[in-house]
Amino acid sequence: MATLSPNRAAFVREKILAEIRARALDDQLPPEMELAKAYGVHRLTVNRVMAELQREGYIERRRGKGTFIMRFNKEVQRASAKAKNGEIALVFPDYFSFDLWSKLRHIEDAALSRQLGSFQYKIQREIKDESIVEVIRSRPCRGAIIQPPGSTIDPGIVEKLDGLGIPVVLLACTEHTALSQRVYSIHRDYYQEGFIGADHLIRAGHRRLGYIANEPWNEGG
Repeated sequence: MATLSPNRAAFVREKILAEIRARALDDQLPPEMELAKAYGVHRLTVNRVMAELQREGYIERRRGKGTFIMRFNKEVQRASAKAKNGEIALVFPDYFSFDLWSKLRHIEDAALSRQLGSFQYKIQREIKDESIVEVIRSRPCRGAIIQPPGSTIDPGIVEKLDGLGIPVVLLACTEHTALSQRVYSIHRDYYQEGFIGADHLIRAGHRRLGYIANEPWNEGG
């Protein structure tokens, strides 16, 4: 069975999500054949991406009628027969980026290898921090991994997450986890990455440098 190229899947997914953002709730999307022609890909590629978006709660495919938009803070459950050791909560913003998509795939693979299922919840950027705590508290889980939607993390929220009694990993830079017992912060050193990139360009002779961000990391960037 042929595998779907991650880059091609990401391209098609981004295009379809752009269609979703441009339309209202319950709007009908164009047929798969029309989308495949517009994006220059095979219909099978569009079909696979649409199936994934349906599992994640972005769209609803109604037999004999077409595909319609579902857009809200939403729960996404990826069922697995191997999930014998419980599940972990994955909470992340409701937008697409290849970086986030890649992280989730690695997390899911690692969880399944340990016979853990994943309970996913996609949140809008305007959601309050307290609501994230309630999302995790809403059902039993062995742990949680959170990509905060905002630029800052309130220390009071870290304390509440710590009080859940399960390990929680924040994919963000924050010093508020230092005194917690169960909340951890993991993040890339973007400043160092930027320095290395700029230094490389300067050493290559470039003097006019610019930076373009194509992913809504947070409110401050």
